[in-house]
Amino acid sequence: MKIKSYAKLNLTLNVIGIDPIDKYHLLEMVNVPLDFYDTLEIELIDQKESYITSNCSAIPLDHSNLVYKAIQLLKSTYSLKENFHVHIDKKIPMEAGLAGGSSNAAATMIGINKMLNLGIKKEELSSLGMKLGSDVAYCVYSLPSLVEGKGEKITPFVIKDNYFVLLIKPNYGLSTKEVYTLYDEYSSSHQIEHSSLQDIQKALENNDEEELKKNLINNLEISAFEISPSLKELKEGIIKEGLDKVLMTGSGSTIFALSKDESSLLNIAKKFNIDDNFVLVTKFKI
Repeated sequence: MKIKSYAKLNLTLNVIGIDPIDKYHLLEMVNVPLDFYDTLEIELIDQKESYITSNCSAIPLDHSNLVYKAIQLLKSTYSLKENFHVHIDKKIPMEAGLAGGSSNAAATMIGINKMLNLGIKKEELSSLGMKLGSDVAYCVYSLPSLVEGKGEKITPFVIKDNYFVLLIKPNYGLSTKEVYTLYDEYSSSHQIEHSSLQDIQKALENNDEEELKKNLINNLEISAFEISPSLKELKEGIIKEGLDKVLMTGSGSTIFALSKDESSLLNIAKKFNIDDNFVLVTKFKI
């Protein structure tokens, strides 16, 4: 069975607190899936253990891979005896803030659910995905959504008109842990601006580009740009090309720009296709 594993984009990311018990960050996000994906091929195997292969040599193929963890979680939760070979045809760059690994895990659970006719509802798969990571829970749905809490509260909505998206990821990633740690230090003594999830939702539902532009905020840019000043320079360089809806997704290191004009994005993309940058023009999956 082949299944598509879609990348995701954060149109906003507010860090609103920390859970006092487990120390996980509490977030408010607006997530949209992109029409850009890895392809997973899942097959049943008559072997003692599941295993993973990939066209990408940088992916860990051992038990630390989220795909393997997803298989084991399904097996233990539903007492499955089957084992699987999953081949990951990787297109989504790693350490990019695009949820590539999380999406792979979600796609694996969806694929096995279909293959074995388990009949597990998406709500249940998403809840299970929280055990692997908050983005896994979201990627089970892979719809434009408000995402709150630790990622478990997901409220899908409909986008009226599509946007083209320019993605630029420099040839390095950022440590999510380091980005959050530095953010915590900064936010303890500074006032942080947050965007309104409801305002972004309305802007997307009503095709209000000005309102969308006002609310494109990612709190983690503060620390990401401190760790990597060149990432801030990249964002500023994209803005200088005349694009006004530009933001970092997740904890980095991808910077994206939104536009209704695909040809202008394609022309600008050529200018940034240097220094081993990952550059792509895609669109929302709506």
